[in-house]
Amino acid sequence: MSEIRKQSRQPTMLIAGLGSSHGDDQFGWEVIDQLQGCDVCLKKITHSQALLNHLDTITHLIICDANSETSHEPGEIACYTWPQLPELQRIPASSHASSLTGTLELATETFPDLMKIHIWTVTGKNWKPLSSMSPQVLSAAKDVAELLQRNEIEPHTRGLQNPQFNKVGQFDA
Repeated sequence: MSEIRKQSRQPTMLIAGLGSSHGDDQFGWEVIDQLQGCDVCLKKITHSQALLNHLDTITHLIICDANSETSHEPGEIACYTWPQLPELQRIPASSHASSLTGTLELATETFPDLMKIHIWTVTGKNWKPLSSMSPQVLSAAKDVAELLQRNEIEPHTRGLQNPQFNKVGQFDA
């Protein structure tokens, strides 16, 4: 009797939730929690440099992170495509932003198969250690998870081209 081995498929899409236990900074982690059970690689991380440990087979990276932009309302969602959109250079500060740009530059140089990078961010207002997320950010995390499931994960797992963004946060039909 011959042994049949199930081949393990290497992941090509990684959704990384950047975060901490500080109130709205849990946004990225909550998106990952909402996506549990999806057929893509999901990681909760605390520092952007940790991304580099998970990119060997990745062609499409999606990062979810909260920001502290004061000119936007809490819960406001934006999506950036690296590096085409000039707005990316002005992503509002987060507890991880000081090195996110540098990490992404290094990632694209080190991992030539990494073809797409999308960054989903939401404006937060509560950064108190060990506190809960604000209702607006929790709602935004659920919305982002739903958008990712419908517009990124499902096409990816069916082998279809992912939609292209026509501007921040909006998809081409």
